[in-house]
Amino acid sequence: MFDHKPMNKIDKAKVTKNTLFILSAQVINILLQMVYLIFAARLLGNIQFGKLSFVIAFTQMFLAVVDFGLFNYCVREIAKKKEEANSYFVNLFLLKLIFGMSVLGMMVIIVKSLGYPAEIIITTLIFGVGLLLFSLNTVFHAVFQSFEKLKYISITMVVFFGINVTLSIIVLVMGKNIVTLACVNCLAGGVAFFINLIILLKKFFVPKLSIDLQFCKQMLFLAMPIGIGAICWSFYNRIDVTLLSYIKGDVSVGEYTAAYRLVNTLAVIPHAYLSAVYPIMARYNTDKLYLNDLCRKSCRLMIAIAFPVVIALNLFAPQLIEVLYGTEYSNAISSLRILSGAVIFIFISNIFGYLLISTFKTSKEYTLYAIMGLGLNIACNCFLIPLYDLKGAALSTVITEVFILGMYYRSALKLGFCVDLTALIAKPLIVTVCLLCFVYLLGIKSIFTLSLLMMSYLMIIMKMKVICWQEIKEAVNILKP
Repeated sequence: MFDHKPMNKIDKAKVTKNTLFILSAQVINILLQMVYLIFAARLLGNIQFGKLSFVIAFTQMFLAVVDFGLFNYCVREIAKKKEEANSYFVNLFLLKLIFGMSVLGMMVIIVKSLGYPAEIIITTLIFGVGLLLFSLNTVFHAVFQSFEKLKYISITMVVFFGINVTLSIIVLVMGKNIVTLACVNCLAGGVAFFINLIILLKKFFVPKLSIDLQFCKQMLFLAMPIGIGAICWSFYNRIDVTLLSYIKGDVSVGEYTAAYRLVNTLAVIPHAYLSAVYPIMARYNTDKLYLNDLCRKSCRLMIAIAFPVVIALNLFAPQLIEVLYGTEYSNAISSLRILSGAVIFIFISNIFGYLLISTFKTSKEYTLYAIMGLGLNIACNCFLIPLYDLKGAALSTVITEVFILGMYYRSALKLGFCVDLTALIAKPLIVTVCLLCFVYLLGIKSIFTLSLLMMSYLMIIMKMKVICWQEIKEAVNILKP
């Protein structure tokens, strides 16, 4: 997919193949999670669904605290020093176990001190155990990703979500409560852990106990800039739900989550792609010419994908909300349309974010922008939620994403990268605006017509050389065997 000299044919194949593995798994997981979301929203009702959404958002907010940037740091280092994979694995496992147990106690203390009822406290505790298991599973994934064997991550992801969603739907149909759903989450995490362990033993290495406290301190110190940034991002991604719960209550949380989860799941597209690209970024992090070419083509690809997603979300927001959740969640329609505006900025900013954390020199800037982004988001939410309820939370997300992209892009320019976003966005933007005007003038609302529009969009941007047919052909060729 990339023609610069450092990336040979093997690297091209790895990026494409690993992207397809992760993206395929993510598509399956999205479908599974959407089914789970629909059943939970309909069978629990917006009040209980709001409680469940709060607990999930609250516990996941602390996932980055458990990780503390260690995952990305270890992927970066193992990719360069594969012979030291065992040391990184064993010591990372120890650190995550210690952090996980500490965070588990901290979460329970916080929800108790905020005066939440016993049901919420118990559910938070059990989901916290699931969070610990999930974090330990990422220790295995750090090894898999750094060796560029993302198919194993895909397998365990699908198993985890498959078990979690299937059993959750069964207990929902049986009329069980949110505490039971939390128990199912833990069970799925335990099964995924044992599968990861088997893959490590059979395909990579048998871990040898080599705990080195000095090595752990060094890992923590070097991962700290990324870790602080990741914690801020984790809080940023869930703080709107937490503040909605505290300011407006469970109904608003349920309605907002219905819209937010639809947009949030789309973030797996850049994540899947960059999971494959990141080890190569780390390997060539001193080759500015190569990284510039990689970023430019990555931006071009993500922009081409993001615009039709925005079209679909805007045109079919009412149908999506009604079909998936029912008329009870009609207030989520306007929030979904507002949040769709964040998609383009999320897709592009992910590329520059990974660029910053791929080298130790710029990871501190990543941290600084994360702190600034979290502060801005909290301020916007505190001001806009009381005025506009869930629409205020959606506006806060868009404002923050614009700010973050601006900061990332500013750093890239300062580092000497020449990625002209204005030129890259211009053609897809013109095509998108023209198609939207065409749709609104004719009053088109059918799914069939949307499919034709997406095909037209793809043909036009390929004709305008926004993306090349050769890049699509390479991806298809990887799938043929």
